[in-house]
Amino acid sequence: MVDATRLADTLYHTAARMLAAEADGGTRFRLIGVGADALVDSRAADPPTLFDGELGGPRRLEHAIDQIRDRLGDGSVQFGRGLSRSSAKNTPRTRGGEIG
Repeated sequence: MVDATRLADTLYHTAARMLAAEADGGTRFRLIGVGADALVDSRAADPPTLFDGELGGPRRLEHAIDQIRDRLGDGSVQFGRGLSRSSAKNTPRTRGGEIG
């Protein structure tokens, strides 16, 4: 049994592990995806653990990203895994080297 989560990064990594066994590079798929069931109220998601000191960072990061996207738009913050090589080359960089 896996605890409920609202964290996109947790969902991504869980789905990637599940799909890795199926998408072995040899089998061709027309469409592959992930579904969710047994949804619960968001207050029940991401219950506190003994490791909250370590895991609180991802929660704070995702909350900060959501606030920036609310203010500046959905495309204002992107993860590197979502960029193609051609879009990364054409994206302006800030002085610190971060992709804007």
